Amino acid sequence: MPTLTTGDGPAAGSRRAPQRAIGLLLVCLPLVALIGWYWRSGRPERGPDLNHGGSSAVAGDTSATLVVAREACEVMGVHRSAVEPAGNPPPLRLIGSLFVDADRLIHVRSRFDGEVISIAPNECSTATIDQAVDQPPTSTRPEPPLGAGRRALRFGDRVKRNQVLAVIWSKEVGEKKSDLIDAYSQLTSSTLTLERLRTIERGAVAERTVREAERAHEADVIAVDRLERTLRSWHVGEQEIEEVRAAAQHLRESGGSRDNITEERRWAEIDIRSPIDGIIVEKNVAAGDLANPDEVLFKIADLSRLGVLAQVYEEDLPKIAALAPDEHRWLVRLKANPAAPPIAGTFELIGNIVDPRQHAAAIVGWIDNTDGHLLIGQFITAEIQLPAPVDEVVVPASACLERGAAAAIFVAARADGNRFERRQVAITRRAGERVFVRSHPSSCEAEAGCAPLAVGEWVVDDGAVELEGAWAQQQTNSPTTDERRDGANPASAIALPEHH
Repeated sequence: MPTLTTGDGPAAGSRRAPQRAIGLLLVCLPLVALIGWYWRSGRPERGPDLNHGGSSAVAGDTSATLVVAREACEVMGVHRSAVEPAGNPPPLRLIGSLFVDADRLIHVRSRFDGEVISIAPNECSTATIDQAVDQPPTSTRPEPPLGAGRRALRFGDRVKRNQVLAVIWSKEVGEKKSDLIDAYSQLTSSTLTLERLRTIERGAVAERTVREAERAHEADVIAVDRLERTLRSWHVGEQEIEEVRAAAQHLRESGGSRDNITEERRWAEIDIRSPIDGIIVEKNVAAGDLANPDEVLFKIADLSRLGVLAQVYEEDLPKIAALAPDEHRWLVRLKANPAAPPIAGTFELIGNIVDPRQHAAAIVGWIDNTDGHLLIGQFITAEIQLPAPVDEVVVPASACLERGAAAAIFVAARADGNRFERRQVAITRRAGERVFVRSHPSSCEAEAGCAPLAVGEWVVDDGAVELEGAWAQQQTNSPTTDERRDGANPASAIALPEHH
C-alpha cells in the first residue's frame, strides 16, 4: 500500500528551528538585562583615579584636606600663586574747593564817624600820601587825578602792614587833640604852682593848700595820660601825639596865639592803615563817603595760605579717623589743571555733621600759596594716602570660591605640591582682579569658621573650581563616624567626569 506523508518529516523540522531560536532569545534578553542592572546597582561607578599611584584621597581624618595625583592636577590645569602682602590701598579721592582762611581775612573799619577825604595811592604809584590829601577838607573833594604811575588803591592791590589805605576827617579826633592840648596846659600850670609852693618855707603856707596843689597836679597827669591812651587806641601815631604836645608848648610860649600851630587840614585827620600784609579782596569806600564804625571799608586777606574744604563720604570717615596725627596729609590737584604737579598740604578738622542729602562730612585743611597762583573758590581734588593694613593679605580673585556670605580657597603645601587644604577665609575688600583677605580673623570671624592666611603660602588661582568639585565628591563618599567605627572603607579616589 502506498505510504501517506505528513508535515512532521525532515522538511517541517527545518522550518521550525528559526522559530525556536527567536523564542529562546526573547526569554534570555530580560534575564541578561536584569543581571546587568543588579551588577551595576551593587557596584559604585569609578572614574579615573586621581590618586594614581595608590595614595588615598583623604589625609587621615582631616576632611578639609585633598590629595590629588600630579597627572590629575595637570589635567585640571591647577596653578598655584603665592600670597602677597596687601600693600597700600588706593588713595582716597575727595572733591572740594579752596577758600580764604577766616583767621587771615581782616575787616577794616573806622573807629569813629567821619568823612573819607582821600583814598591812598597804591604802592606802585609815585604819589605820596601827602600829595594825595593836599586838598581842602570838603565832602566834595575828588580823589587825586589818575595818570601814569598814579591811581588810588582798588580791589586786587597788594598792601603792606601799616600801609595807609584812606584818610578820614573826624570831628572826634580834632576834639580829642584839642582836649589833649588843654590837658597839657593844665598840667604845666599845676606843675609850676606845686613847685612854687614847695619852695616856700614850711609854715608860711597852709599844709592844706600844698596838698590841694599836689592833688590837682595828679589829676592833670591822669587827664593827659587818659587822652594820650585814647588817641593811641584810635591808632594815632606817636608822631602826631608829639605834634599835639608841641602845639601846646607853642601856644603857651606865644601867649595864646594859634598862628602856625599846625595845618588845619591835618588837625582832625586820621589814617586808616592795613593791619596785615595781604591783598584787597573787597573795597566799599570812595572819597567823599561818610564812614562809621558799623561799615566795612576794606577787606584784606592774606592769601599766602589757603583753606581746602573737601567732602568725605560717611563710609570713609572711619578710615580717616584711624589715621595718626602725623598722617593727616594730602595732595591737592586743581580740577582746571589736572596735569600740574600736586600741592602737598595737611588737614586738621573733620566735621561732626553729615549732610543728609550727600551723606558726606566736611574735612578742612591748608595748602601753601606763597607764589599766589591759587585762587579762592577753585575746584580741587584732594588725595589722602591710606596706610597698608597690618592684618591683610592679597590673593587673586580667581582663587576665591564664594558661596553666599562664605568664601573659601585651596592652599597648597608648596609651590608644586599636590596636597591641598580647603580653608575658609574672611574677605575685607576687593580691587579689580585682587581680593584682600584678613590674615588673622577676628574672634567673630573665627567662630564662623574663618582660618588665618599668611604671606608666602600658596593658593590655587586656576583649577580651584575643579578642586572644589573633587572636594565635594570626597565629602559625599567619605564614611560617617559610625561607618568608620564599623570598619567601612572610604573611597580611595575622587571620580572626575569621564571624557568620551
